[in-house]
Amino acid sequence: MSTRAMTALLAGFATLSAGAAHAADALTVTAELSERQVLVGDVVTLQIRAVATVNGDIQVQVPRVDGLSELSRSSSEGTSISFSSVGGQQVRREQTVAVELQADKAGTLSVPAVVARVGGQQARSQPLTLVVVGQEDLQSGAAVAPGEVVPPDPNEQSLFARYRVDRSQAYLGQQIVVDLEIFASPRGNFSLEEVPKPPELDGFWSEILYKPERLTRSVEKVAGKSYHVYRLWRVALFPLTAGEASLPPVRVTYSTGRGMFGGGKRGRVRTKPVALEILPLPTQGRPSDFVSTNVGSYSLSASVDANKVPAGKAVVLKVQLRGDGNIKNAKLPELPELDGFRAFPPTVSSDAKPQLAGMTGSKTAEILLMPTRGGRLSIPGLSLPVFDPVKKAYERLTTPSIPVVVEGEPAPAAAPPPTVGATPAPVPQDQLRPIRFRSDLLATPAPPSEQAWYWAVVASVPVLFLLLLGLERLIRGARAETPERRRRAVARGARARLAEARRLAEAGQGAEAYAAFTDALFDLGTERLQVALRGLTTEQIVATLKARGASDELAQRVQHELEQADYARYVPGVASGVAGSLEAWEGILSEVGALGEKKR
Repeated sequence: MSTRAMTALLAGFATLSAGAAHAADALTVTAELSERQVLVGDVVTLQIRAVATVNGDIQVQVPRVDGLSELSRSSSEGTSISFSSVGGQQVRREQTVAVELQADKAGTLSVPAVVARVGGQQARSQPLTLVVVGQEDLQSGAAVAPGEVVPPDPNEQSLFARYRVDRSQAYLGQQIVVDLEIFASPRGNFSLEEVPKPPELDGFWSEILYKPERLTRSVEKVAGKSYHVYRLWRVALFPLTAGEASLPPVRVTYSTGRGMFGGGKRGRVRTKPVALEILPLPTQGRPSDFVSTNVGSYSLSASVDANKVPAGKAVVLKVQLRGDGNIKNAKLPELPELDGFRAFPPTVSSDAKPQLAGMTGSKTAEILLMPTRGGRLSIPGLSLPVFDPVKKAYERLTTPSIPVVVEGEPAPAAAPPPTVGATPAPVPQDQLRPIRFRSDLLATPAPPSEQAWYWAVVASVPVLFLLLLGLERLIRGARAETPERRRRAVARGARARLAEARRLAEAGQGAEAYAAFTDALFDLGTERLQVALRGLTTEQIVATLKARGASDELAQRVQHELEQADYARYVPGVASGVAGSLEAWEGILSEVGALGEKKR
């Protein structure tokens, strides 16, 4: 065989191989689960991505799985065109489908391959496996040191959620501070979709201590690796029953790569359960009058509003318990029988203050004491036993006695009213009067139809109806929307949103300021250019502006601000350069509005 024939043969094989490879790459489909292990009742996302380089619509067939119920489905499509160096072009279509599935039963579930079709091409994804664990099979929580967290699993290196407790062993009624935190890799970006509420635990009284409106970041090392840490909430738990307990796992939903126009990927992370040991209160040294709700670090005080009062004036005794603990449920000391005073029922109020370090505050009783005799009186000291979990011991809080001087003697009690059934004194006959000696009855008036004003009112009804009908038509005409009125209304709305963006930027709310600007741009641009800008990509918006006569400089400024807004939206707590963009936003809205006027 000649050299020329051999070269031609090799070229033919190369062409066939390239054609086979191109056919294999003409349609691809991938599928992945947001989690590979969930609990019964949890929701998992099946993320599907199909890419085709041949003409035709992409059809995705999602298989049904016994044990999984579909809750929702969303999809998005995109098209891109690329040009080769020899002048050819390739159209690339991409379809993304997200399916929310709820796990209905425990076991290992097999998710069959997802099938995608376009034209005569067909592709299949790899099958997947999902492990569903029943609540009864969930492992009990692990004990962790105070302030520490359970290290991440191998599949949790980029982002994980954890509980953090200030103590895993506590006495009955002792305060336990619990944090829910997100640990994220410094190189990753995410945005929260759903934050779980603090768990409602049987046998615990809970109080929310901290729930931020905006996340703040700190840096911490876990298992030798640095993470950005975000606290989602902090609660105080007060155990009401002794024994073993566990903080149940909760799930946090987040997304990565999500921009202003959608896209991105949703994921979920679950906390590890944390074991708690609740110790009973010690019996040794327990006072007989101790109440189990009085656990905390407290102080007791008593005072009166005046130590010297005139006879007949009451004294207000204020008894206050103050300190750290479950102050709402604490019980104040009972007031004993007082010599020389009549005590009225107390008015009790609590002032519980959630602090970052835990619950603190006071509980106050105000008791009205009425002296029953004059002279030097005394309010005896009060006593209240409490258990201090910090000292791990019982102690008795006491107040000193309070002297009160009553000047003079209180007036004797008034004579009691006459008893029921007593015979009243007779009334003299010269003072007797008739039960009714004057009548207010008047003669029956004439019916309205026989009076002159009646027919005047009847005649005025149709006249008033015609006047109201004409007024309604005038108002309707004045409110009728015209193109010019709509243009003015949209312009006013854009100015209002720009003012709102300025206010938000000055308040340090960068992401919200960017969102107000983009809303103003979309509304104004849609009305002026007669093209719906919402739902378009940044590139499509820029192309539309240029097609309507916008300069390259204006298009570049719009693209820059939209990219900044997109960045500020899905990066938590990051929105730099907002103040410097306010002037740019005002110029962009002015030029877009003027562009629309020129078009008209």
